[in-house]
Amino acid sequence: MKTKKRIIMSCVFMLCSVCMFSQNRPKRDYTMLIAATATETHVESVDLDAVWKDSYKYVIAMPANPKLKTYNKLQTMLLNPEYTKDNTLVFCLGGNLSLTKEACDGRVPVYTFLFLGNKDSGIKFYSIEKLKNADYDYRLIPKEID
Repeated sequence: MKTKKRIIMSCVFMLCSVCMFSQNRPKRDYTMLIAATATETHVESVDLDAVWKDSYKYVIAMPANPKLKTYNKLQTMLLNPEYTKDNTLVFCLGGNLSLTKEACDGRVPVYTFLFLGNKDSGIKFYSIEKLKNADYDYRLIPKEID
């Protein structure tokens, strides 16, 4: 009888421990750069999770202070039929959202995303893939602009 009570109490304790652990796990609500090298960047991001489609292959990151020639270059890039709204994302900083959307003219989705809005003067172009079973969510590999 005592053994049966101990087994039941142990099971209840383990069940309560598991439930409390799963409820107290922090919810991820951030974007974090995990690693960056000259050849690739690893990112965890709920911002990217919110807009992600498995068909995405490219990311275009606009500079913090784009000039008119930067918007012209973006428009020229988007004339290439390889970059469509199904496989390309454009990220910019918040203050440039309306001008960037206007330059894209509905050809690709445009989002504000602090991490990828770059501080350089030119456009950054990446291939992107979402990874499963890794220490990070996304791998971005810098590409040359055609």
